[in-house]
Amino acid sequence: MLALTKQERQVLISLGFIFWVGITFQYLSKKNPHLAGMVDILGSEAIYYQVDINHATKEELIRIPYIGEFTAQRIIDYREKNGPFDDIEQLQAIKSIPGKNYEKFRRHLKVTPSRIKTADRLPGKIRGRGDLADVQKGHEANPHE
Repeated sequence: MLALTKQERQVLISLGFIFWVGITFQYLSKKNPHLAGMVDILGSEAIYYQVDINHATKEELIRIPYIGEFTAQRIIDYREKNGPFDDIEQLQAIKSIPGKNYEKFRRHLKVTPSRIKTADRLPGKIRGRGDLADVQKGHEANPHE
């Protein structure tokens, strides 16, 4: 018989248990396919750190895999020219972003819709509501004063 230390036996028992759990889950997921979907964590976007492309700085975008300085700047330029993104799919309108890279980094990005639609934006004003500074302070200007 092999002479194993206590630590070696614990490692072998742990590995055996993990192997048994994996085999059991594999068997059960084949018999009940809905179980596989419940545990498909890696396919889920919930585990990825996500950056809001409507508010991200260049440095935050560069931290995302497959986004370098050039792509980050192109995203910011597009956002400044066209207003906030309404949907993550709008990134595909940026010509310098290859489809392969888009598919790889899209799960790391999210879009928080702007409360003010792009068409309603005016420099320094919010249509029908007075100065932007007043609205941000909570003082809406009364147009009838």
